[in-house]
Amino acid sequence: DFTQSGDTDIIRAVADVQWESTWGVGAFGAVYGRFAEAGDDNDITDYGLLLQAGYLLSPSWEVFGRYGVIFFDNKVSGEDTFPEIVAGVSYYLGPKGSYKNSAKITVDAVYLPNGFPTNQTGLGIVADDDDQVVVRAQFILSL
Repeated sequence: DFTQSGDTDIIRAVADVQWESTWGVGAFGAVYGRFAEAGDDNDITDYGLLLQAGYLLSPSWEVFGRYGVIFFDNKVSGEDTFPEIVAGVSYYLGPKGSYKNSAKITVDAVYLPNGFPTNQTGLGIVADDDDQVVVRAQFILSL
């Protein structure tokens, strides 16, 4: 994505890869970048990484873990690195989980050892310098 506003140019980029086995193991990885050029040597380069792995215990139950980290070019709230550690479980509805991602319940716990610099109310995260633990539950139904 390329966005230009006044003297500021912003480029956002993402690259990801996903792999799933026939025996229930899945993995996902992504790299994110934001590059802003505001003139007068006010360049900013922020990037993030995400790694996730999951395992189908049965056709209906999946456990997963995720590690993500954001690296800000400039310190925000005294930090420039914000990691996220997540563990969770999903239950797929329908006979033997046949509805897959169209009908599922997910519960996860998120640990933010450095807190987070901004409110992410849709995710249950508040701006805070202290470490945070967030427990979330979600029901998805796609018709």
